[in-house]
Amino acid sequence: MTEQQVVTRIRALARKEPPTSRRLLSTLPPPSRRSCPGQRQTPRS
Repeated sequence: MTEQQVVTRIRALARKEPPTSRRLLSTLPPPSRRSCPGQRQTPRS
């Protein structure tokens, strides 16, 4: 398998992957901000 075939396969897989997971990750706050104990203004129960 040549390098070009690998690249095309990876691109095809990336295109096939649903963007919902990426959208969910972007909407979630960064873990550093969430786990910081000094910023507990809105405690989630």
